[in-house]
Amino acid sequence: PIQEFFEWMRDDEAKLSVSDASCTLDEPSAVEMDVGTIRARFADASAHEEPWNLLEVGKPHMRSFRPTMFDEFKYSFLKYLGDFAIMGSHGARMRASASQILKFPGLQEWVLIAEAGAITLPHQDSHGYSTWLKVLQGEVGFGWLASQDENHVEAWSKDRFWKGPKNNPQWRYIVLRPGEWVRFPSGTTHFVFRRSADDAQTMMIGGHYLEWSGVEKWMRVIINQLNHPDATNESLVEDIVSHVKAGCKLIKKEAMKGNWDLLGGKDAVTRFW
Repeated sequence: PIQEFFEWMRDDEAKLSVSDASCTLDEPSAVEMDVGTIRARFADASAHEEPWNLLEVGKPHMRSFRPTMFDEFKYSFLKYLGDFAIMGSHGARMRASASQILKFPGLQEWVLIAEAGAITLPHQDSHGYSTWLKVLQGEVGFGWLASQDENHVEAWSKDRFWKGPKNNPQWRYIVLRPGEWVRFPSGTTHFVFRRSADDAQTMMIGGHYLEWSGVEKWMRVIINQLNHPDATNESLVEDIVSHVKAGCKLIKKEAMKGNWDLLGGKDAVTRFW
């Protein structure tokens, strides 16, 4: 799959973000490199002391690997949110400026490629997104903060090395192999790791989604992420306003039609709207 990915990447001068393992927490965590340089590096499957980790690369025109369950309407809130933010209440073929479209890039399907031993430190996916990840090549360790207790989430948000209450660690992990996948809801603190061995490069396809019934939790997660910006993998500052405004308008439209069950119940909605 990694070889196939690079066959689809035709422009060797295109820039991709690569996680730099030598950076400290106070330094930028990624650098830009051109596809040609990255292609040459991954042609050698040997393990490296400072492995490269490609971050949420836009999926080229490969076939879709998105699990079919996400074709169900209940998982479509993010798609409607993006469409509404760009087009408003206009149902015609999308007409939008490049700057508008860039606010909602390929969120529903993207690529993660890494060398052996690469680690993604604990974080939450930004903008309150829920996420799915499917392994196409190699073995990938996926870990998460098991407790959803608000005090535990708050403790980790303030201290990214928080392990959990004394004598009660809250971290869990599984190992995913090709064809296996995982999904996790808004605000899940998680990390990713790979084996340190030759021929242990990994490739995953991932995507973001939001459920209509999870809009209350979505807002709670966004508020927490705004209060603790270092907890996320991306900055929220530039486009979170357009996300929330579009989401609020969509929710109000459904509420006016009395579709409370779709939105997780009237009480859940009226806490924020």
